[in-house]
Amino acid sequence: MLEILEERASKEVIKRDEAIEVLQKELDWVEEKKQLAIEVANLRTALLTIEDLKIQVGGPGEGCCWLKGHRGNSPCSIAEGGRCE
Repeated sequence: MLEILEERASKEVIKRDEAIEVLQKELDWVEEKKQLAIEVANLRTALLTIEDLKIQVGGPGEGCCWLKGHRGNSPCSIAEGGRCE
């Protein structure tokens, strides 16, 4: 009788440990999703900031150095209020 109770208790402990592992994996997954959501929000904010800056400097053309790489051989004059060449 004592052996049966010990075996039963051992099985319950094992089941509990397995349940804890499953819950821990789920918690890790949720925390990862939360972190990704924060990163997405930060990227959206950065994109809005870039759009605001583009409007403030007069909407630089495609290929502007601070967006996609400078096309010209001379330094970009955008800092002085100009446009990329």
